[in-house]
Amino acid sequence: DGIRDSSVTGVRRVLFRSVRKGKLLLFDPSIKAVHIGFPSTLQEVIKQQFKWGKGKAELMKNYALPNVGIKDYVKRTFWPVAQIARAYSQLLLPTRYPKKKALVRAIHYTTYHFGRIRGRG
Repeated sequence: DGIRDSSVTGVRRVLFRSVRKGKLLLFDPSIKAVHIGFPSTLQEVIKQQFKWGKGKAELMKNYALPNVGIKDYVKRTFWPVAQIARAYSQLLLPTRYPKKKALVRAIHYTTYHFGRIRGRG
């Protein structure tokens, strides 16, 4: 049940269902969020990004608008691959990012988008 699910995907699921039912969402900038359990190792970051990508794909599968044609299919199929390629190109080509930051970004994009690909089922 999305109400009891404290994961990011669970919270998003509740938000998607609430909006579909016509509920009003309130934004209050004075509310502070405390992030507990932020990953501290590269392995934990990889796991987190993969899980977030997979959760995003599952949400899109369950709550997104239906495919509208070939353009939408191509975008959903090739966008993750294009993002991964873009991230790795920043390692090879001169960019404004330091190489260390570009490497972390490439790992982030790779694991997140592999999770999205895996989550599509």
